[in-house]
Amino acid sequence: MTRYYANAFKSGAYPAITEDNVYIWSRPHSKDAWAADYVGRPHNADWVCTHPARRLPSTDTVFD
Repeated sequence: MTRYYANAFKSGAYPAITEDNVYIWSRPHSKDAWAADYVGRPHNADWVCTHPARRLPSTDTVFD
């Protein structure tokens, strides 16, 4: 995905779309995981979509 936008930035025009891709992201740990280190939780660790029509609770499930 980065290549598409990098090429658009460099050339000033969006390249033709030649294929479709699906990107799925998941965290490798529970949403409530805790690490015993000095770093702490990252900023926005509890981020969820805040669009009023799509507001969802943060869960550990891919499909409900």
